[in-house]
Amino acid sequence: MDSKRRHTLTQDPTLRGGHLSHASQEARKKPSGRNEKRSFQVHGALFGLIAFTGLMGLLGSSPPALAATPERLTTHPALDYQPSVSVDGQTLAFVSTRSGNSDIWVQTLKSSALTLPRQMTTHPASDQEPALNRDGTRLLYVSHKSDPRGDVYLLDLITREEQRLTDLSSGDGSPQWDQEEQGFFYLKSDPLQNTSAIYRKSFANQSEELVVPQASSFSVNGQGQLLYSNGAFLTLLNLHDNSSTSFDQDSHALDLWPALDHNPVDPTMNRHLVFTRYDRDTNDDGLVDTDDESSIWMRLWDPQQAELQRLYRITPAHTFHLYPAVSGDFLYYSDLKAGDIFRMDIPTFLRDYVDLDRAKSLAASYQDHGQLDLALLVLGNISHNLLAQQPPDARAEFDFSLAEAQTQEGNFPAARESLEPYTRQPGRTGALARIYTIVLRVQEQAQGISSAARRRLVTTGVNDLLTIGQEHRDMDEVYGQALIEAGRLYLFADDPLTALEYLVKVEDLHNKEIRAKGLFTRGEAYRILGDAPNVIRVFVDVIQLFGERSSWGKRAIQKVVTLSQQGETARERLTALNRIIPQYPDLPVLIATTRLTIADLYHEQGEQLSALETLDFVIPVPDLPNELVIQAYRKKAAILSESERYQEAADTYAALSQFPGENQTELEGTKSLLILQLVKKALKDRKIGETRIAAKSLKQLIEQYPESVEAHRAYIETKVMLKDTAEGQDWYTSLVKTHPDHAVYQYGQALALSYSEPPDLPLVIRLLQRAMKKNPALGYVH
Repeated sequence: MDSKRRHTLTQDPTLRGGHLSHASQEARKKPSGRNEKRSFQVHGALFGLIAFTGLMGLLGSSPPALAATPERLTTHPALDYQPSVSVDGQTLAFVSTRSGNSDIWVQTLKSSALTLPRQMTTHPASDQEPALNRDGTRLLYVSHKSDPRGDVYLLDLITREEQRLTDLSSGDGSPQWDQEEQGFFYLKSDPLQNTSAIYRKSFANQSEELVVPQASSFSVNGQGQLLYSNGAFLTLLNLHDNSSTSFDQDSHALDLWPALDHNPVDPTMNRHLVFTRYDRDTNDDGLVDTDDESSIWMRLWDPQQAELQRLYRITPAHTFHLYPAVSGDFLYYSDLKAGDIFRMDIPTFLRDYVDLDRAKSLAASYQDHGQLDLALLVLGNISHNLLAQQPPDARAEFDFSLAEAQTQEGNFPAARESLEPYTRQPGRTGALARIYTIVLRVQEQAQGISSAARRRLVTTGVNDLLTIGQEHRDMDEVYGQALIEAGRLYLFADDPLTALEYLVKVEDLHNKEIRAKGLFTRGEAYRILGDAPNVIRVFVDVIQLFGERSSWGKRAIQKVVTLSQQGETARERLTALNRIIPQYPDLPVLIATTRLTIADLYHEQGEQLSALETLDFVIPVPDLPNELVIQAYRKKAAILSESERYQEAADTYAALSQFPGENQTELEGTKSLLILQLVKKALKDRKIGETRIAAKSLKQLIEQYPESVEAHRAYIETKVMLKDTAEGQDWYTSLVKTHPDHAVYQYGQALALSYSEPPDLPLVIRLLQRAMKKNPALGYVH
């Protein structure tokens, strides 16, 4: 192991028990009510902004449609971190400072449950590191109320009974349930030796056994695997036969806080080995350690072959992302800079990498939107996973794209490493590598020098570029790339007019790809000059050159729509966008994309009728790409729902469910949204006094969609309001008798019985647990 890395980790006590490092604390500036060593107070920090040059700074930050985007689960001004999710994926436990110090909070993840998080611990001491059991009814956590070093506690979330599980002889942390939930694993630390080990302890007889003698963090699953970090790299341990595999493939990186899915649906399929990685010295102290920035990574492991297959970076660089957790299809993690918990749909994320062309389109889209960190994330994942079967020319082309992005990020050593294997090669590949190396050299040497010195440096670099271009004048790709890079260097020197002298020459070449690259860079030059008509014209030229449905065409359409939004006010931007529609009647995809943007602007201004009218122009247009029509349907339904026009919203979702462009997952989501609109319509009727009409509508909805928990909950509440509680209870008893295996009917029966005066709570709890046993994904909140 790298000595600098080892030294840092052994000196860092913050790793034991999953505590925040100094840099992680400084990623956040939120008030805290305590001042103690382990209260997870977070102080202010300075975060550098990456200065993009050339094409990268052209657009805003709206994400591409292809990409899986993180979903924010908490939004409180206080710091929320360390997520733990029940196996059914319905309950989230986390640590929050919203009460003034670190306490455990719990909230439901059921999409229809409009409930706020509940505080589960209230002691003035710090409570951290929650671990939920399978059904989210019991909680292991670490508290410092009995020992400042930390002890493990067990809390029953239903009865609120609590039990301390470890003694005062050591500092204890990171509890996790064993496979049968008859005991737990935890870290026991020795402060004198500055070490920690993994132990397993039984609930029944308090006996414990040593599992791993040296570890800083770990995770277990329900299949007998334990993944742990020794403070630097990961090891996968088979608890059945004690065999292990170590993964120390990147000598300078630190892999910490691993996470396994505690109960994978199919044990024969690839498993997700998720972890936090520190891979760069981002604070320039000469060490890669927990004071640096971190992100979430994932390896795919095939249990049939007992080997790692793929490696993905899930979250981008320049972040403080850590404490991952996995449940089902979702990855959960803490963003210490934002102070909240997020989740990512793993299958959706992986779909972006089903083939090379799709992934490259995603990277290009991020670059066009100025999101260089996300572009580099995608390019890195392509490099790790999609290039093994590619021919040498394709691999070289990709490495050039990667080096270009790394140069723009300012990561010059990484860019040079990407280019060096090609610079001595003959022909096209070697020439292109030398072109990119010249650009790298100029930008690296231009740091911290005067504008005049930068201009001289750029002039020398351009001369070198043109020499290579002339040597390969018969190769459009090399000659054109030399001209484009010459133009970009003059843009770098704040001289767009000279840049255009080189860029316009690219238009005379026969190679369409190089012409498109030249047009995109010309667009940047015109933008700097404030020449709006020419900016739009060059991107329309790209659309007409390649077609609206091509990769270049889609990128150019986004440019046209974004750059057309000129003006300081929303009204001025709307006027500018509306001019596009009559100008380009032969470009229906451009017009539809423009109208979707116009609808968004009307919606932001509260002009809902205008937004709906605009969307109604998009939906009936024949032969549009499916994703545009689906967007229009969804935007329309959302606006109708916000306007409390629930029946119309439901009708829109019903129409969308018949649209052939949606996949099965999207169809299920559309069905849920349709039902939710009908529930909201009934609740609106109830709100204005039409309570019996609401009850009738909800009962009909249940008969049509018996799996809808939302409909059952609303119906039972409405019957109680009508003082028809007994009638509702009898109806559910009859339903359960007729359908004894129907989990949602059993849930409804339990919920109805909970309104008895007084309720038989033990019976209600047994019925709820029986319902959840039949359907663990049910989730209940009451």
